[in-house]
Amino acid sequence: MEHIVLILKELNQALELYAKKNMQMLDITPSQAFTLDYLLSQKTNVYATKLHDAFKISKSAISSILKGLKNKGYLRLESSREDERKKIIILSDKAYREKDMIHDCLMKQQENLCLNITENEMELCKHTLLKMLQNMDDRRNEHDKNALITSKAI
Repeated sequence: MEHIVLILKELNQALELYAKKNMQMLDITPSQAFTLDYLLSQKTNVYATKLHDAFKISKSAISSILKGLKNKGYLRLESSREDERKKIIILSDKAYREKDMIHDCLMKQQENLCLNITENEMELCKHTLLKMLQNMDDRRNEHDKNALITSKAI
């Protein structure tokens, strides 16, 4: 039996390659596409911290994604009036013009990924992947807790 981690890694690489190829015309990366799609779906101002919480990736990764989108003219960052350390993400007209194309590209990727998979199989797959993710989060939290206890003992 093939190791599940290798299968997941191979699937991730295939998804990245597919998305890179299809996002090339917009000159954005897959991470930038997901970020834009998320931002375009929000009804209120979004701060980088909200992206960090939504995507569960590092603050430096969020910063890099936003910097790339800013350099490509998809958004600008403004300081918050309440807290100058916080930056409000303001989408540009370019982002709104490309909104449907970005969303359609992401949906097409999902359609291709799920081709010939029944609704029941998809639900089971989602359930299983979420359970695996929870297992990994639990282990990480347990490790962090043990590291804290060990450092206090020293």
